[in-house]
Amino acid sequence: MAQDQPSLDFQSHVDEAYEILKRLSVKDLCHKSLVSGTWRNLIQDDDFKTLHHSWFRKNPLLLIIVTPQLVIQNYLSSDDEYQQVEDLCEDFEIVNENDTEFPLVLTSVNPTDGEVMYRLTIPINCDDFEVLSSGRGSLFCIRSSVNYSIFNPTTKQIHTLPQADPPNAIVSGFGYIESEKTYVIVKLLYSLCQIIMLSETGHMITPWKTIEDAVPFNASGNPGFIVGKACYWLDDQTLRLPMMMRILCLDLDSETFYIVDYPAPESYENKHDMHIGELKGKLFMTDTFPNMLKMDIWERENGKYSNWEMKYCIDLSLIDGFDDVFSELKLIGYISEGDQDEMLMFQNSEENEVFYYDVEAKTFKEGHQLEVGNSIDSMIFPYTEKFSSIRRPAERID
Repeated sequence: MAQDQPSLDFQSHVDEAYEILKRLSVKDLCHKSLVSGTWRNLIQDDDFKTLHHSWFRKNPLLLIIVTPQLVIQNYLSSDDEYQQVEDLCEDFEIVNENDTEFPLVLTSVNPTDGEVMYRLTIPINCDDFEVLSSGRGSLFCIRSSVNYSIFNPTTKQIHTLPQADPPNAIVSGFGYIESEKTYVIVKLLYSLCQIIMLSETGHMITPWKTIEDAVPFNASGNPGFIVGKACYWLDDQTLRLPMMMRILCLDLDSETFYIVDYPAPESYENKHDMHIGELKGKLFMTDTFPNMLKMDIWERENGKYSNWEMKYCIDLSLIDGFDDVFSELKLIGYISEGDQDEMLMFQNSEENEVFYYDVEAKTFKEGHQLEVGNSIDSMIFPYTEKFSSIRRPAERID
């Protein structure tokens, strides 16, 4: 029998092999595909790639980001040695482990056991930057005052996109459109809105384009989230305008803006802590009641005339030692244990801890300790590894 032909015995254990291999990183699987033609065919099979992606969607890795100010105070004074980063291309101007001038520290962690996959640094201009997660995607966007760069946590590569004209923005949005297998960046500058479409590797498909519909008001605040084919921003100006409680939405199909009402206007009036994001393909809003240790989670489908639905009402007193005065609980994603059990994933900003909420049992459990030094207020994002996010050989820059 030829060396690369699978044996009958091996074929009879493909399902068992899949169950083991689906838990490995893309990098490990690429190495294993070099063992033989049998392994290569198994790992490159479309059914296996779908299975692998589905597993990591339900069991995401975490990217922990420590901002430059926190790096200077904590990481640079510690005795920890950064793990040597492998196979980094100078053309991408990415990671320089010896550069201590305003580094952004990124740590990839497997939350199931707390294992640090890697830690690396990226020099940035700390005067004006933000990190945007793609939600259901595999890439991150790092925005400086005039540039947008794409970081791929699977390959540990970064590249800067062509500048828009004008290059600056007041607020931005970033995310993955699953139905089209594309990423999109949306930038708002007063009444001007521009978008750029990217491939699954984060490279430009279509250049920056100006949307004809004017932004209805000067939005400001946190980065926007892509949900389906729409981008949403929770406008911080509502903190100064009590009568204008609004979530701004850009419909990417029609390229028009509309306003989404709050699900509970009294929450805004009572100065509750509120956040929006994407969860399982829907827009969510968390509404945390001050001094009550209670969080309501609302969700809605895409669409101008969709209605909010109260999805969860969570008792935060179930978290031992949680203090809503000094810490903030943010919903950052979800995981699935088995076919039915779902758990919401939260970050405790005070302790940089991750908690999991069992939606059926209505109980919390604490995740593994995260290796983020002594820093506080780190950013923690779940992300999914995908084979399609890897540069194909024909595209590679040497």
